[in-house]
Amino acid sequence: MRYRYGFFIALFLFAFTSRGAVHIDNDLHWSVELSPSKGDYQIKTAHPKWSLGGSLNCSLSNVATQAGQDRIGEYQQLNFSFEDTGSRTASIRLYRNQPIVIFSEAFPQGSDHHPHAFPVLSKLPGILFGFRFSDDVHMQPISFDLASKSSDEQYGGPFCLFDRDDNALLFSPASHFMIAMLDGDQKQGISSGINRTVEKIPSGFTQQTILVAQQGINRTWNTWGHALTDLYSKKRPGNDADVSLKYLSYWTDNGAAYYYNYDLSKGYANTLLAVKQHLDQIGVAIHSFQLDSWWYPKTFDSVEKKSSNKPHAKDPRLPAGTWNRYGGLITYTPDPDLFPQGLKPFQQQLNLPFITHNRWIDATSPYHKDYKISGIVSVDPKWWDKIIGDISSWGVQVYEQDWNNYIYKLSPELYSTTWAGDAYMDNMAHACAEHGLTMQYCMILPRNLMQGGAEYSNLTSVRLSDDRFGRSRWRQFLFGSQMASALGVWPWVDVFRSHETANMLICDLSAGVVGLADAIGHEDLGNIARVARKDGVICKPDEPLIPIDQTFINQAQANSQPIICATHSGPTQYVFSFQGKEGSGSTTAEFSPSDLGMTGNVFIYDYFAGQGKLSKAGKQFFQPLNDEGWAYDIICPVGASHMALVGDIDIFATCGKQRIASVTQNTKKLEVELCLTAGETEATLAVYAPSKPEVSVDMGQASVDYDAKTGLAKARIFYDVASALPPAGVFKLHVTWTLSAAK
Repeated sequence: MRYRYGFFIALFLFAFTSRGAVHIDNDLHWSVELSPSKGDYQIKTAHPKWSLGGSLNCSLSNVATQAGQDRIGEYQQLNFSFEDTGSRTASIRLYRNQPIVIFSEAFPQGSDHHPHAFPVLSKLPGILFGFRFSDDVHMQPISFDLASKSSDEQYGGPFCLFDRDDNALLFSPASHFMIAMLDGDQKQGISSGINRTVEKIPSGFTQQTILVAQQGINRTWNTWGHALTDLYSKKRPGNDADVSLKYLSYWTDNGAAYYYNYDLSKGYANTLLAVKQHLDQIGVAIHSFQLDSWWYPKTFDSVEKKSSNKPHAKDPRLPAGTWNRYGGLITYTPDPDLFPQGLKPFQQQLNLPFITHNRWIDATSPYHKDYKISGIVSVDPKWWDKIIGDISSWGVQVYEQDWNNYIYKLSPELYSTTWAGDAYMDNMAHACAEHGLTMQYCMILPRNLMQGGAEYSNLTSVRLSDDRFGRSRWRQFLFGSQMASALGVWPWVDVFRSHETANMLICDLSAGVVGLADAIGHEDLGNIARVARKDGVICKPDEPLIPIDQTFINQAQANSQPIICATHSGPTQYVFSFQGKEGSGSTTAEFSPSDLGMTGNVFIYDYFAGQGKLSKAGKQFFQPLNDEGWAYDIICPVGASHMALVGDIDIFATCGKQRIASVTQNTKKLEVELCLTAGETEATLAVYAPSKPEVSVDMGQASVDYDAKTGLAKARIFYDVASALPPAGVFKLHVTWTLSAAK
């Protein structure tokens, strides 16, 4: 990973000959102080009022201050040199208007020794909690203790430290994520450096570390993520950036009905064609199909010891063949037993784009003869251009790279050289971009998400759950979504069944991929209608569902309070609460709407009870969990009209922009543009109103039911001229709510 210094404006440079302390500060009242004689460095922050720092334990030379601007913003910087098994140059950069520091260490002549860490923050604020991910598959498990789980772990970061007052610090690599390493804990201190396995550093190599500190845990995560994506000029993809994000898709991943499974009377291709035909018949619009590892030839040799070298079919109920195995990739081509004419004719029959899965390269693959393979993955740009070019011509629009954790750990050059990890990640991303494909990562390590999230605009989604999403995966997925969201990558829960209401709800509120995996005839049409319009467009929030700040604090203290997660559509907040451990802990979720940034009066709507109540944003709200240990509330601000829009209560994301295109209001009325598509002739909109409102509909009519006790008004909106709806596209229906008397 490389930070491009070409985008740099030097405003002034001043060298110091004095041995006294050198000092810089910013507009936020942060300061950085450096002692040239001892190599001590100290950072003082204002909000929170913290002091942290460390020492190089040696004298410094060439100490100078420098001002400039990079992609994050204007900064002042302390530059210096020192000796540590060779000459080093370093800098501490403090941004003018942002709570961000970037540390850099450069190796002008390189090094044939593993370098010492820089920075080492041996001085930290008082009592802090720590949060980190595991350096294992899907970043599992999360931990509220920074200490490494084993002495040989090479943890790629990030570290999150915070206190009971919601002050937080994020500390992570800012470059070369594939070989970066964090160490330490919130008590003894933390450091940032290079993997212990890296022994040779080339000349000119520079490693960077970023530190962010401010009030608010989620706020700090977001500042950190935006700083990294700004640093690399990444264009953060929208939640409709590709076909998998915008529309419903169908998946054949592990846990799906047709994962290594098909109707023997039809064959694999015809089984999936039958799925598409059936979904068309029942009015479910699918816009892409995911083809999992079953579609290409493999060996019997698996990277998982439990599955390796067992010479029998992955699914013995089905015909044997190179497709029906669990080992490494032979060639990234359709297995001829399944697709004798190739993948393109099948795609033309299906008439939908594909999302195609890939794994590691087997030792016996012919690719070893023609391309550079490192361990079990290609680091050759020609190989990536070849396979991505092929699948692009076969109708693939999203490339899914799975098994990233094993690829990293079984390809030593990826973690022990400065070039191989970048070659793997960069070549994949660049080939996909060149051929117009977006990417999804699966079975990731934190370093995969940091590099892909910081650098690649075409990394649109990441799977954060183990196979077959369910109750035991919720906690891990939602905390992982925080990091993905901060970096502008959309979370994917993995497959489940559409009748599993809570799984469907979490999937929808993740604002990412929503994929079906049901067997023919087993779909829950009611739940599907709650997440997507008739045209297959997913109705979703603006951001992923993530734990609120208080949940981080509660979890760090190991209390039994439910985990509370939130997301939003504009000012409307969606809150999902659940027991951290199924069947244990408190059965009531407690939070204040002000915790979500809301002010004034709000209306809190219990989605599944279909009822709500008026409250003040600063007042504590108590929500009993249901018999399954979870609850879903929608919190709506009361606006200038004295009304609060709950939205379309037939869908989960009631105010999602895919259904509610716009909302305007003044002291007299509340106006909504309701999006309808072909096959949709009615919807139920709800508002809070202090008295029964009148509802008018352009080219339509409304039937209003009003509960004077709670102030909840539900209007069934009917479109008068349904036959005029276009066969494709969206019609916007104008709905106006007016109070009978000014309030």
